[in-house]
Amino acid sequence: MSATLSNSGGAIHISDGTTTTSVVNGVVKSWITSLANGTSISDSLNVSSTADTAAGRQKVAITNAFASTTTICCTASGRNVTTNNGSGNVNRTCDALRGDSVSEIFLNSYVMNDGSLIDVGLSQCHAMGDLA
Repeated sequence: MSATLSNSGGAIHISDGTTTTSVVNGVVKSWITSLANGTSISDSLNVSSTADTAAGRQKVAITNAFASTTTICCTASGRNVTTNNGSGNVNRTCDALRGDSVSEIFLNSYVMNDGSLIDVGLSQCHAMGDLA
């Protein structure tokens, strides 16, 4: 299968002949839903891997690098369980930070009342910024 790239109207268009995907400036350039504190990826975009580096800490490897570490903006969420009914979601929060390089993001999960790092069952991160 081959892909065709084109650039028009401030967007990059990628087509395989059947489906066309457009990437517009200002949209999310990378995202991940990871399970068991980064030991597996449920779904992602522009992510090559994730690693559980310590309790409550994940390192997310980006496939297509960002232009600069200073222009990456991240959001994150996490919960203690992987079910959708909210059970077990006691006092957890996540944050995502730009990494030391343009190809990584750090995802951290905490207990809200004391700030201690803790592993969570499901975490999500979205990153915005200009790709290289």
